[in-house]
Amino acid sequence: ANDKIGEFTLIIFGKYNEYFPYFLNTMMNMANKGIGRDRIIFTIDSIVANDETIYENGKNELGNYKNHLFFNSGLEGETDKVTLKFITPLNIISKGKKLIKFDFRAFVSSLLRRIFILSYFYCDARLSIDFKPLLDMEGKNILVDSFMRYTHSVRYSGRQNKKIDMGGLIGECGIKGEIKEYLTYINLGSIIHTGKGTSLGNGKYIVKNQVI
Repeated sequence: ANDKIGEFTLIIFGKYNEYFPYFLNTMMNMANKGIGRDRIIFTIDSIVANDETIYENGKNELGNYKNHLFFNSGLEGETDKVTLKFITPLNIISKGKKLIKFDFRAFVSSLLRRIFILSYFYCDARLSIDFKPLLDMEGKNILVDSFMRYTHSVRYSGRQNKKIDMGGLIGECGIKGEIKEYLTYINLGSIIHTGKGTSLGNGKYIVKNQVI
């Protein structure tokens, strides 16, 4: 038997959480028709949101999928050091060039931009946060120990009929110093991802409450 068990994550923002049944219907159609070049058929065994099962294969009912996505920063307080572990490539364009080394300011800028866009277009919220002080690094004692490397990755776009560069930085990065004002945004970024290609899974990282 060549049966394999796999999993994937789907993140739905704001008001579009209401449309989850349509996403589920689309995934079921994909399961029946197959995915990829070889049209691999699969079965959706279960769907879990915040540790609660909201769908199980064979049951014609859907659990409470509304209001399941929430955010609670576990990093606020006296923390002055974190480690970011990038699971998928971090692809950031700064001053017209793709970053091949981790840059904290560019990372924060990309993260704040994504938070603003998601809030405005998906949550009908206009943030009243002044981002300029957050991006002004002058005089701030912030140290970065990067153990990240650039990885090359491409995907083929059938719509554009060409290969798309999906490469970026992966690995771990320790950040310490005057970072308390950034912790909420850093923790939120671990949920929403950051950089280019986030809709395809890029920019996913986890946060550790210690440096490497």
